[in-house]
Amino acid sequence: MWYADALGLYAANGIAMLSRQTLLGGDYEMINRTTGLPNPDFYVALLWHDLVGTDVYGVTLDGCSDPGCRGAVRVYAHSALRGGSATVLMALNFATSAAAGLEIKLPRSVAGARVNAEACELWQIRGAKGATVDDITINGAPANLSPPAAPCDPGATLVLPPTSISFVRLS
Repeated sequence: MWYADALGLYAANGIAMLSRQTLLGGDYEMINRTTGLPNPDFYVALLWHDLVGTDVYGVTLDGCSDPGCRGAVRVYAHSALRGGSATVLMALNFATSAAAGLEIKLPRSVAGARVNAEACELWQIRGAKGATVDDITINGAPANLSPPAAPCDPGATLVLPPTSISFVRLS
């Protein structure tokens, strides 16, 4: 979860690149050096790479716009990598036992472009504390290299399970 938070926080503060120290080997490897299987951070990097564009948007949670005062839930908003005026949210729930609800209220326009939230796709990464690759799920199914999106309702409250990372694409 720290890696996902760093990606969002660095982008929100104008840092255009975050480099991982190791892909294979070491203590924070993305690919398990023993099994050759992806570790949980790999899936965060994969979804970030495939979904998130370069524009960063401000987010306010319950009147709080500073990530440090958001408590267990942090949300970052970006343009979508592909898809015109689509928006991608990355929501993290650091709580280990409590789910959180996220009501999404988009502005009418961003940078002059009208925001339409008619379609919603969700990728929700979950795992228990100390999870291994065998414990990670995306939308309830074992994680794989081409995780399918789950449909979601852009007007409904999104449930963020405990210790989860949710990518939401609104278009």
